[in-house]
Amino acid sequence: MDEDGARGQTWLEDDGAHEPEQRSIERAMRAYAAFMRSAERYQKAVAEYRRLRDAHETMRGLLRELAAHRESAASGRLEVRNAVRTYVHRLRGEDRAPEVALRLLKRTVRTIVLAMPPQEALRNPDELFDDTVRWAIEAYYDAA
Repeated sequence: MDEDGARGQTWLEDDGAHEPEQRSIERAMRAYAAFMRSAERYQKAVAEYRRLRDAHETMRGLLRELAAHRESAASGRLEVRNAVRTYVHRLRGEDRAPEVALRLLKRTVRTIVLAMPPQEALRNPDELFDDTVRWAIEAYYDAA
């Protein structure tokens, strides 16, 4: 048995002989606990940073894809506008009245849009119809 055990006391029950060491151990334990809390906060911050970085990269990829689709849509829209203008200019060249040219254009556009395969179908064809009517009117009087 050790010296403290021989006297029937533990080092915690000692009458102050080990008090500086005990305070030192308590300070070390508190410092270690604070370190562990800091390490845990750091690990959570790193995990959150990685999650946000991955979300940012995903968003960046989606925005690039959206920009590419937008460019493609703008190019397609310009092609449709040019086709409408050419069609209306021809009708005007055949001396078709504005209302006849507009009716023919609407019928043609509606036929084309309805014949589109489902994977290429427009979500909102009304917007395209409105634009083609406006383009047709502009083109009809543009050719005058």
